[in-house]
Amino acid sequence: MTAKHDTFTPVDGGKGQKMTKHETVTHENLYAALAAAQGELRNPEKSKKADTGKYQYNYADIGDVLETVLPVLSRHGLALTQPTVIRDNTIVLITRVSFKDESIESEYPVCSLNGNHQAMGAAMTYARRYALTSLVGVAAVDDTDGKDAAPVGEGPREKMSANQAKEELNWAAIQSKIDNAKDLATLDKQAEWIEKRRGYWPDTYYWKAKERITFNRLEKATERLDACKDIDELANEFADLEAALDGKVQYEELAGIYKAAERKLEQ
Repeated sequence: MTAKHDTFTPVDGGKGQKMTKHETVTHENLYAALAAAQGELRNPEKSKKADTGKYQYNYADIGDVLETVLPVLSRHGLALTQPTVIRDNTIVLITRVSFKDESIESEYPVCSLNGNHQAMGAAMTYARRYALTSLVGVAAVDDTDGKDAAPVGEGPREKMSANQAKEELNWAAIQSKIDNAKDLATLDKQAEWIEKRRGYWPDTYYWKAKERITFNRLEKATERLDACKDIDELANEFADLEAALDGKVQYEELAGIYKAAERKLEQ
C-alpha cells in the first residue's frame, strides 16, 4: 500500500524565487518503488546524432538521461549514485539505486588506469549512460537494425550458430583482441567484425566491445600526436586523424588530445 503527500521544491537553484508543487509517493520496499517508477519512466529524447560512416543513429547523452530519470526516481523515494572503485588497475563504475536501507546495483568495468584522460573520460561517460539505462529500463540509443538486418553499406549480416556465438563470449579474449590492434586500420576491421555480432551477442558484450574500440582509437590517436616533433608535424598528423576517425569518435575528444599534445610541444 502506498501513501501520497505533497512537497514543494524550489526552482532557480533553491534561491526561493519560485516554488513548484509536486507529488511524492511512499512505498513499502525498494522493488515496489522501482516498479512504480518504471511504470512512469519514458525513454529520454534522443536529441543527439551519431554517424558511424556506414549508418546514422540518434541517441540521448548522459545529461538527457539524467534529466528524464532523476525526477521520477526522486518522486518515488529512490536515490541514484554512480561511484567508482579501482580493482586490478581497472576503473569500475558502480551504479546504485537506493531506497531507505535497500539498494540494487550493477558494476561496469570502464577502462584501465593507464589510459589517457580524454579516452578515460569518454569511456566513463558512455559507461554511466549505459549502466543507468540498463538498470532502470529505458533506451537511450536508437535500435538501428534488427537481428538479421545490416547497416547501410555493410552487406548481408553474417549468420552465426548458437554454438559459435557461445564460443565467442569470452570478454577477456574479445578485449585482448581489441587492445592488441596495431593500428587504426586493424581497429576498423575489428569494428566491422563486432558489428556483425549484433543480435547474436548479448547487448552488454556488443556495447562494451564498441566502447573498447572507441577507447583504443583515441589511444592510437594520442600515441601518434604525442610522437610529433613540432607544431607543423602535429597539424598534419591531426588532419590525417580527422579524416581517418571522422564519424568514429567524437570530434571534441580528438581535439582535446590535439590540444594536450600542442601544450607539450609549447613547453
